[in-house]
Amino acid sequence: MLKRIKDVLWQFFFSDSVCKLPDRQYMETVILPGLSVMSPSNVLFVGVAKYTAHYAQWFQNATWYRTIDLRREMARYGSKNNHIIGDIVRVNEHFHGILFDVVILNGVFGWGLDKVEDQEKALKAIRQILKTGGVLLIGWNVDRVKDPLALEGIKQYFRHSSIGSIPARKVFQDSTHVYDLFVAGNQA
Repeated sequence: MLKRIKDVLWQFFFSDSVCKLPDRQYMETVILPGLSVMSPSNVLFVGVAKYTAHYAQWFQNATWYRTIDLRREMARYGSKNNHIIGDIVRVNEHFHGILFDVVILNGVFGWGLDKVEDQEKALKAIRQILKTGGVLLIGWNVDRVKDPLALEGIKQYFRHSSIGSIPARKVFQDSTHVYDLFVAGNQA
């Protein structure tokens, strides 16, 4: 409970400064433009905040740009017409028959999805809504969770891979944040 309160206070007081962090700048100058060049039809962004509200601009040509967040108070930062208040662990329950080209899961592992068993459930649910060959981006912090490359769901359903100019893994000298890119393989 104390950790949740700390995280909410961090979001409230420091969300404006997040945009200046090197990992967030990399997201906006390399990852999002790099993924948009792929011209994905369906994109799901998981975990929204004030500093992610403008991310839809990179996917204006997508048929669907959807967002999902468990926290009701964050809905105002999600997709205007396509935001779901829900749990990523059960994301497959929201999208029957819809497959995504790209799923962006940034700042969720370690910021709500802390237990390995929940991360595994999320990976399985994501794989069920992600096309074979679709892209999963996981942004995570080394001081908050274990390396996602060690998760069974990653090993079973995904291949760690660079995509275009985006490397499979990007680490930052002055940050604990890491980005990992995966391509969906085996079905869940």
